[in-house]
Amino acid sequence: MESVLEVKNLKTYFYTRWGVVKAVDGVSFHLNRGETLGIVGESGCGKTITSLSLLRLVPKPAGRIVGGEILLEGENILRKSDEDMRMIRGKKISMILQDPMSSLNPVLSIGYQIKEAIRIHQRLKGKPLFEKAKQMLEHVKIGSPELRLKAFPHQMSGGMRQRVVGAISIACEPTVLIADEPTTSLDVTVQAQYLKLLKDLQAETHFSIVFITHDLGIVAQMCDRVCVMYAGRIVESAPVIEIFDNPAHPYTHALISSVPAVDKDVDRLFSIEGQPPALHHLPAGCAFKSRCGKFDHRCKDEYPPEVDVGPNHKVNCWQMT
Repeated sequence: MESVLEVKNLKTYFYTRWGVVKAVDGVSFHLNRGETLGIVGESGCGKTITSLSLLRLVPKPAGRIVGGEILLEGENILRKSDEDMRMIRGKKISMILQDPMSSLNPVLSIGYQIKEAIRIHQRLKGKPLFEKAKQMLEHVKIGSPELRLKAFPHQMSGGMRQRVVGAISIACEPTVLIADEPTTSLDVTVQAQYLKLLKDLQAETHFSIVFITHDLGIVAQMCDRVCVMYAGRIVESAPVIEIFDNPAHPYTHALISSVPAVDKDVDRLFSIEGQPPALHHLPAGCAFKSRCGKFDHRCKDEYPPEVDVGPNHKVNCWQMT
C-alpha cells in the first residue's frame, strides 16, 4: 500500500524549570492511504504532542521538535518554512481537536470559520464560497445549513459543534486527518453517529486518519492498525485484530484487561497499579518496569529493542527477545 505519512524517530521536548520533558522520545510509524491508525495510551503518554508535532504546532517557546523526520507524501515538513506550513495545514493535513468549544471562535459565525480555510486554500469567494461552505455542513449531516452558517458556536449543541469542526477539517480535502479524541465531549448515541460519519466521509474521499483515543472500544470499531504509547514512546504496534487477540507488551495487555467484560461477573475490576513516570525524570531502562509484574534484571538498565513478534507486529519488551 502507498504510504502518505511516515514519521521517523520523532523527538519533541519541553524545556522547563524542572528539567527537559521528553514528551515524544523517538516515535516512528507510518500511515497508508485510506487507512485509520489508532494511537492509544494513558493521559500524559505523548499522544496529543505527537499529533501537534505532525502539524508543527508544538507550544513555544518551551516546546521544540529536536529530532526526527515527518514525511508527508515524501516531503519532510520539518524543513518547511512557517509560510509553507500555513499552506499545508488544512489543505494536506488537518486536525479535529477534542473540545469544539475551545477550537471554535465564539465571536465568529460558523459560516465565517468554515469559509476561512476554503478561501485561503481554494481561492473561492462570493456565491461559490457560500455554496462550498453549505455543502460541507450537508456533508456532516447538519440540517438547515443556510441558517447554521449564520449561527454562532454557543447556539449549537456539543454534537453539532463537533460536526462543524469536522466540516472545517475536511473542507479542503486533506490527505491526512488527525482526530484527537474527537468524541470526548459527546454522549454515547451521538458518539456512535459521529464515528459512523467519519467512516462514511473517509470512504467517500479516501483520506487517511490518525485517531487518538483512550477508548479501546473505539479503536476496535474505527482502526486498521494500532500504536500503543507509553512515556513518550511507542511500545507496541500491530493490526487491530492482532493487538486484541495477541497483545505482546505487558502494558498493552494491562490496557485491554482494564476494559470491563459485559459477559463476566467479577468482584473487582482490573486496574493498572501505580502511575506513569514523570517525563522530566524518566528512569533508566524500561519506563513501565515499576508497574510490570514480569520485569527482570534487563529491564532496569537498558531500554528494550524493537522486535518482530508476528506479521506487522512489533514490540519493545525484553520478554519478547
